Amino acid sequence: RQVAPARLAEVALYYGEASGGDFALAEERARWEALGARVFLARGDLAEGEAGWRHVQDAFDEDAPALEGARVLLSGAPIMMRLVSEALLARGVPPEALLTNV
Repeated sequence: RQVAPARLAEVALYYGEASGGDFALAEERARWEALGARVFLARGDLAEGEAGWRHVQDAFDEDAPALEGARVLLSGAPIMMRLVSEALLARGVPPEALLTNV
């Protein structure tokens, strides 16, 4: 199902991989960004002093998105999902708004 471009301006993707070469969906991510989605890529191999984020939760904290009415899909390493879930719950996102894919 296609997402209307106007709705993509309300979307943020916080996506992490172990290294820069591991990221998937490059063409899709570029298209989403062109339509207004905010995309944050976190890399575990980020060198000291290099711009970016090592962890998705760091990108999320820096972005500090508005969360009223948010729906969140979490997928990935259990530790990341736990830390991000805790941060979202602490910021008022109700548990039923957190969807997981493991």
